Amino acid sequence: MLNKTWLGIAIGGGASVLYGKAGYILQFLNLEHLNNSVSCAVGGVRMGAALHASCGVSFALMTGVGSPKDLEAVTGSGFDFAADLGGRFGELAKLGGRAGEAVANGVASLNKIQTIVDLKAFLGTERGKVFINSITGDFAPSNSTPSLFMFGTPVGAGIGAGIWYEWQEVYEVGAMSAWACVPLSWRFVNFNGGLWLQIKDIPAKNGSKITVLGKQFSWGVDGVVHFMEPDGFAHTKGAVQRFRSQTTGIIENNRLQEDPAFQKGRGVAPPGGGINLSIRSLGAVRDFLGSLTPIPAESTVDLGLAIRFEDQLVWESYESAKLCTAGNGAISTVTQNSGWRY
Repeated sequence: MLNKTWLGIAIGGGASVLYGKAGYILQFLNLEHLNNSVSCAVGGVRMGAALHASCGVSFALMTGVGSPKDLEAVTGSGFDFAADLGGRFGELAKLGGRAGEAVANGVASLNKIQTIVDLKAFLGTERGKVFINSITGDFAPSNSTPSLFMFGTPVGAGIGAGIWYEWQEVYEVGAMSAWACVPLSWRFVNFNGGLWLQIKDIPAKNGSKITVLGKQFSWGVDGVVHFMEPDGFAHTKGAVQRFRSQTTGIIENNRLQEDPAFQKGRGVAPPGGGINLSIRSLGAVRDFLGSLTPIPAESTVDLGLAIRFEDQLVWESYESAKLCTAGNGAISTVTQNSGWRY
């Protein structure tokens, strides 16, 4: 029944306790066909005695499903599998023998795995196969009932400390509903004299295009601010540079990047990519009635973000960061690095 069993590793996402949201982007491997992989977004809530502990999701075991799409109609939690997978590992370890040794070796191996490539290599070894057979045998949930269990890091036999996760939603990455699962993170970064916007943990497939908007935080309804994008280069000295009324970027490895065609000839991006705000400008603030208010030069704006995908507003940030302006809507590079925001 390993064709209906999947092991996944987290490649993005996290828990924002302050805003009551947790979500992860996981890449799963089918345990019978290791070349069969799929990415999905999982929304959940951190539960248990160690709610505020420094523990993130590293892995997820999914059983009873041909693909993550089979889980999309299922709601519930992994509690019926184990409230503490560490305790379940502990039970196996006490048995000793081949199963106990397999669990001990498997736990040690999982703590060294960082990428889906590492996970695939481990599962292809004899040690990995014995480990999977041990945890998906008598101690595993029914393979006829769809179930998912996420467990934290570091993985250990009996050291779970009551940390477990109640999952609520599972969607394949690229589905519109996946945007509601993961708390995206973003920040301003100064690099090579320019100010860059980075966004990570985006639940969209590679090559997808998104439109990035600003939000001017206020006590009332937030205003919308367009990042205006240069339309090609102003090659002739003194020529007027034309701008598009919105800014787009593409998704690569769940991060926002410049479209290669747009970035060509404009230098290199910082580690982690992003879009260069210094070559863009801010439009006026549009309120919910459609009125436009210019943004003053030499000012500081509390700016949040929003994303449109396939002509739909799919995400808005909880937090803002300080953005400094210059004349004619220009974005000033005196803007400080913001640190990651939700």
